[in-house]
Amino acid sequence: MPDKLVFVFQTGVCVLSTFLMILNGTIISPAMTKIATDLDGVDSQAWIASAFLVGACASQPTYTFVFYLIIKRRVVLGFGALSFMIGCLVCALSHTINMLIAGRTIQGAGGGCLLSMSFIIVADIASVEVRPRIQALLGISYGIGSVSGPIIGGALVDYVTWRWDFWLGFILSSIIFVVAVFFFKEPANVSRDSVLSKLKRVDWIGVVLAMGAICCILIALSFGSILGWTDPHAYGAFTACGIALILLFIVETKFAAEPLLPKSIFSNFHAVVVFFFMLCVGAQFVANMFISPMLFQALYGVDAISSGIRLVPYMVCLIFGAIGTTAALKFFPFTKFFLVLGAASAVIGYGLFLTVNENSSWGAQAGYLGFCGFALGISQTNGLVNVQSVVAEKDVAITTAMFNFFMFMGAAIGVSIYQVLIRTFVVHNVADVPLEYLYVANKFGALKNYLFIRNMPVEYQGPIIHVYARAMHSVFIIPLGVAAVGFILSLFIKNVRFGQPAQTVKDPENVQA
Repeated sequence: MPDKLVFVFQTGVCVLSTFLMILNGTIISPAMTKIATDLDGVDSQAWIASAFLVGACASQPTYTFVFYLIIKRRVVLGFGALSFMIGCLVCALSHTINMLIAGRTIQGAGGGCLLSMSFIIVADIASVEVRPRIQALLGISYGIGSVSGPIIGGALVDYVTWRWDFWLGFILSSIIFVVAVFFFKEPANVSRDSVLSKLKRVDWIGVVLAMGAICCILIALSFGSILGWTDPHAYGAFTACGIALILLFIVETKFAAEPLLPKSIFSNFHAVVVFFFMLCVGAQFVANMFISPMLFQALYGVDAISSGIRLVPYMVCLIFGAIGTTAALKFFPFTKFFLVLGAASAVIGYGLFLTVNENSSWGAQAGYLGFCGFALGISQTNGLVNVQSVVAEKDVAITTAMFNFFMFMGAAIGVSIYQVLIRTFVVHNVADVPLEYLYVANKFGALKNYLFIRNMPVEYQGPIIHVYARAMHSVFIIPLGVAAVGFILSLFIKNVRFGQPAQTVKDPENVQA
């Protein structure tokens, strides 16, 4: 097959992989409460999103490390697609919430591989000059997946069944699997060592400890909100997380021959700043993707598809931010300017979103969402270009994975915290509601599930809607604070010039911006 055609196939499957990962991350956002209600697991509904993000977080550095050692694109990408297919199948056939959560974790692990491999392969097959254009294509597919996910998910929930959210992912991942296995060309520098000998070099202890720490913190947040923060399950999970992090630090710095988290990257101040900046971006992203649909359904009584449609301004501005700044870099080639601009836009957007209540107009909400989407589009595209330019060429692959890891880590922790806070604030706010209204709300289950608010008599709905409005308002203080931290971090990001190749010297600090 001609090299140009191979390049087209490889680029195409990278674009489709990015689209699929984001599609399945967002497709359930307007459907989570409906899915949890059907599977009798409303208290665990945050895990429908969190499990996917945990799997994605844990898999990205692992798959990247395996790719770096084995250099077999078709093997790693094909395995990721196969994992995604299995996860989709488990989710589609789920009859309990725990089975669904297990499937979402497997699905996330496969999706994490697809996403990080897409960016790594692009960095590997495209020149420095061409790379930002291909990454812009990935950004567009990211945006399209984000736009279409809530709409498709809402439509399937309202008119077919939520199980088709996962059958669709199964079909698309099957296509990726076939293309990866039959049309991917391997690089000429593949090591001749056996696969088994290469796998022995993987830092499996680091992988287990990293996954354990992530799972423990999310379990602690879930148990704390349901059982109480003094419950042994909650503080036991927090303690386990702390122990796992301490052990991870010891293993990575003292014992691992080839660490999961290379010292050459984490001793690079400029790279670390970008990583923590993306941690903030991830936490902001899920505030809109998962909490906004809840707000639309609870406060305004819209159905799942309408709540997805209301996110379109957010996604359109995300795409505009990604494409617009990629084009603007040719004329003003300094990534830091756009990262500071994106961080400032996030502060403005979430600050304005705090004014939303049950009486807010749709136009105002669309404008506020636009600011937030624009911020994400700018931050993700320019952040990746920036961090790939401040590390050594040999570290570009793992740096790309860590870039996505921190963003999804922020998203996983963020969505769990937001769900915990919504539940906490709803319980706190009902103290101001007259007993007569509370009796009716409890009779219909509206305080546990906002989808049941409209089942109540109309004259009793207002105070309960206001309970959720106040809870959502309080929750959105958190992404505003996170956006403010992100803005401060953006001021310390290195002012990398567009088109500057990854560092080739031993000490990246010695290279001028």
